[in-house]
Amino acid sequence: MTIPQIEQQIMAEYPNLLKFDGYNHDHNISLQDFIKNFIILNREYHTITNNPVSNHYQCMFRKNRSLGDIFLITKYYFPNITLIEVRTALLNTFKTMYCSGIEKIVYINDIDTYSQYLTSHPEYKAWEYDEWGMPNKAEITDDDIQEKKPVVAEKVVSVAESAGIIFM
Repeated sequence: MTIPQIEQQIMAEYPNLLKFDGYNHDHNISLQDFIKNFIILNREYHTITNNPVSNHYQCMFRKNRSLGDIFLITKYYFPNITLIEVRTALLNTFKTMYCSGIEKIVYINDIDTYSQYLTSHPEYKAWEYDEWGMPNKAEITDDDIQEKKPVVAEKVVSVAESAGIIFM
């Protein structure tokens, strides 16, 4: 799979893109500043679809976001942006972790949060390739992309499991 094919696949899910509900975008802000502020915006605004007929919530605020979601939101505010530009800005700005809840790589903003998640949430893991087969490095080419396969973190036994607690 090539980078343009991955971008097309992400765009196919929400062809009208995603946006922050109630956010007034400053058109003078640079992509890099938007990406740096993304985590703050994501804490304040729900993500909704950009549907001309009826918008619906795609994700609540304060959730860690994947490359696809961040790209679709960013593309709404920066229509000419490419997936690789967003991804490079993200990897140059944020830490990344695997989230087993959504089975995707998510982006977080600071080392304290990163360390806290890794300590208190064993489902978050470091990763080598994301859900699109792209390696964990900012500069990539189509040759770096592996066959698309689910990101699988090693099984981690939770505190509840190790104590024999079963949830039903």
